[in-house]
Amino acid sequence: MKFEKEFPEVLIGNFYKSADSEQKELDDFIRENNFLTQDSDYIDYLKRFSALSYFNPLTDGDLTLFGFDSGKTITFLNNEFPEEPLVDDNGYMLIGHLIRPKEEEQIDFYFNSKSVKCGIFVKKTNSEGSLKNYELLCPSFSEFLEFLLVQKI
Repeated sequence: MKFEKEFPEVLIGNFYKSADSEQKELDDFIRENNFLTQDSDYIDYLKRFSALSYFNPLTDGDLTLFGFDSGKTITFLNNEFPEEPLVDDNGYMLIGHLIRPKEEEQIDFYFNSKSVKCGIFVKKTNSEGSLKNYELLCPSFSEFLEFLLVQKI
């Protein structure tokens, strides 16, 4: 994966095994959240990795992208779960976040389950609450990863 070359400190989980039962659980999860099939790169990510994490010591930014756990949920390295529901009341599914302590800011990354078009959305919050509503960041998961690489967060 390109992240490993650009960011040698990146932590990529690879706990998903190809056992038939786990494959069925992942297939069921995707079927239950069929809007995810709009982005085949994200489906490939779920099938290959259990998570991705990167801490940038220069900016103090901590990036986490969730993966799939065989317990039919999104997780990070099988032990960190998102605090909020997987799909919120507005139809947005949380797939990761970037925490910037110096700026006292958190940026959450989402797919929109109600959108006809695929895309990664962001929502920024700080210690006082929401800064912005959901905004489209880019049209695909692969472009999102490229965006992260270019920004070197």
